[in-house]
Amino acid sequence: MLSRHSARSGPRRILIYGQLPPPFHGTNIMTRVFLRTLQELGLEARISSKQFSRRIEEVNRLKAAKVGRYIGFFRRFLRDLRISQADLVVYFLSSQPLGLLAELPFVIGARILHMPYILYLHTRGYGRLHSRSLLFREIIRQVFRPALACFVLGDRLRQEIQVFFPGKIFVLPNCIDGPEPPGRAPVSSTTQVLFLSNINESKGIRTLMAAIPKVLGTSPDVLFVLAGPWQDRSVEKEVLEFVERRGIRESVQRTGPVYGKDKENLLASSDIFVFPSHYPLEAMSLVVLEAMRAGLPVITSDIGSLPEVVVDGKTGFVIPPRDPERLAEKIVRLVKEPELRRRMGQESRQRYLTDFSSAAYKKRVGEILEELHFLPPR
Repeated sequence: MLSRHSARSGPRRILIYGQLPPPFHGTNIMTRVFLRTLQELGLEARISSKQFSRRIEEVNRLKAAKVGRYIGFFRRFLRDLRISQADLVVYFLSSQPLGLLAELPFVIGARILHMPYILYLHTRGYGRLHSRSLLFREIIRQVFRPALACFVLGDRLRQEIQVFFPGKIFVLPNCIDGPEPPGRAPVSSTTQVLFLSNINESKGIRTLMAAIPKVLGTSPDVLFVLAGPWQDRSVEKEVLEFVERRGIRESVQRTGPVYGKDKENLLASSDIFVFPSHYPLEAMSLVVLEAMRAGLPVITSDIGSLPEVVVDGKTGFVIPPRDPERLAEKIVRLVKEPELRRRMGQESRQRYLTDFSSAAYKKRVGEILEELHFLPPR
């Protein structure tokens, strides 16, 4: 199905409903990457921004300021729909209950104007919403059923939505773009374990903290680096008190937020990357891909599509969520087996190049749009 504008000559026009950075988190970053990729493929792509959150602390939180912005963004979106004469609208859709409810009118706008649309899903949780109540089941039906297709980050997420979405579902993994990071730093006698995230409880910081004394009990020459902005000050206070109480201040370093070259240098100087998330909406964290690009073995949780990214026993380890014992066990193994660490890092880097580089992403987007007849066959 193509739109009423598809018969005209020239490149297809695509309107994206999403948010560009800031704040810097996965969905916003991938919105920017997707926009640029469409333009590189020769399409006329533009964005109708939904910048409800302006700071990372506002993400997934109801704020009075967001409510005030809603009407203005909705009016802008309707105007963009009218003047863009888009052949296709792509929605970066929320899976939070209030977020999805708020975005329903935006989706209906495309339906009223008979514009085909695609849902680009960057989190999990739609299946949970579908089974939550009759109200959300109907909202899911109204949003998903008329969609031309859905883009999801992995096969697990495809399985989640195919229960209620009978249409085409394309797996489109995230990617990391930008210049190549610096080379690996020289090997040190101290093994550096990096945790890098927008830090809150659901990203596994408590799991990591519980694992640290277990690691240091057998491997004292380990430095744990906690990097990223703290989204919950009470959790930050709890971590600081834990460090002081256990007497491990010399083994735990906090950097705060790191971006650009600082982030690349931090990854290059680290030996192991840990991401023990149990975030309910976790799908495919970009920071895991950044660690793989830097050639680090990754220890992560068996949630979302992360086990489709990190190959257990080959590019790192996949452990159950909220399991500090298993996390400590895997860290200790990589600390004590530097050759295994080196080999896993190399495999991790190669997997990034093959499946999660910007070149791989552009190729996959082109293949999908060809199948949907928005690009001519190559």
